[in-house]
Amino acid sequence: MIFVAPMFGRLGAVSALLSYLHERAVADGTAGLSTNASITARPFFERHGFIVVAEQHPITRGVKMINYRMTRRLGL
Repeated sequence: MIFVAPMFGRLGAVSALLSYLHERAVADGTAGLSTNASITARPFFERHGFIVVAEQHPITRGVKMINYRMTRRLGL
C-alpha cells in the first residue's frame, strides 16, 4: 500500500518508487507485479502498464467497497 499526502501529490514520488520496484523485480527475475488498487488509484496503475484482472468488493466495517485486482507482467 502506498499513500501520498495531498500537498505532495502529482510530484512523481510514487512513479519513481514504482519505477525502482519494477527495475528490481526485473533484475530478480520476477514474472509480474500485482496490486489491489482503489478506484482513484486505478488510472495511475493503468498508466504504468497494469491491467485489471478482477473487480473486487471487499467489506470494511460493514461498508461494501470496490477495488481492482491488477497485474503487470514483466520481462517475458
